[in-house]
Amino acid sequence: TDNLAKWLHEHRQHSQRTRELGELREKVRLIERSGRVPSSGLRSDITRRQEALARWTLRAGQLVVVDEASLAATFALDELTSAALDAQAKVVLVGDWAQLSSVDAGGMFRTLVRDRDDAPTLADVRRFRSAWEKEASSEVRNGTSTALGTYVTTAGLPTGLVTRCSTRSTRRGRPTPIAACTR
Repeated sequence: TDNLAKWLHEHRQHSQRTRELGELREKVRLIERSGRVPSSGLRSDITRRQEALARWTLRAGQLVVVDEASLAATFALDELTSAALDAQAKVVLVGDWAQLSSVDAGGMFRTLVRDRDDAPTLADVRRFRSAWEKEASSEVRNGTSTALGTYVTTAGLPTGLVTRCSTRSTRRGRPTPIAACTR
């Protein structure tokens, strides 16, 4: 349930935090060697740090699911998959290859899907109640600009907006419907 940016941040801190944990353990050892008792605060700090390291450390056999993978930056995915490979964990990328990619250097998810013959796909849209909206959203996603006509007739999208938007952008040489309304 954590996001990729948070995991990357924690992963990049791993060696520093491991070193700090080692220093705290050494401090406890020195205190105990001198005949004193380490404070409960010091022991709870160690416990907190151990738990944090355990939470953010990939383990062998662990499954990491990256939802909305098309939004993940290519270098972030590379860092995650490299760490998973080192830990013998598995990464599964899930998302819509046709969705806009990351604002950082992105597009790797789309490339991975395109280069595979066996990439699984969803066949049914489930987020809409109305059958017309399911069909129209799939057509818009696939670049069928005439699908916007359904939104004009059924949902009341302004006709002038549809005309302007359907000719502005292209994807694979076809018009890509884009709609943005302001009031």
